[in-house]
Amino acid sequence: NFDICFIPYVVGEAEHGGDSIKLYEFLAAKKNIITTDFAGVQTFKNYIKIVKDIKEFQLAVNECLLNKHKEIPNIVYEMTWKIRTKKMIKLFELYN
Repeated sequence: NFDICFIPYVVGEAEHGGDSIKLYEFLAAKKNIITTDFAGVQTFKNYIKIVKDIKEFQLAVNECLLNKHKEIPNIVYEMTWKIRTKKMIKLFELYN
């Protein structure tokens, strides 16, 4: 029921280079997304708002409230747990 979803991921020394599944879930839910610039989000820069500071965050919130993002990149559908699990099983089968 949210209008905007946030991913305030720590960027910098504490960043572990993770791939946030929340990003794919929010995209699949056709939600407006505001996130910090962590590993992997640049791929979706045309569909989400990537911010570096509080001023950019405030602007992004206003833009999201005015414009609803509904276009979803195809890669989101490839990142479901079902498809990821099938890929992992195939890898295990290769090395079995």
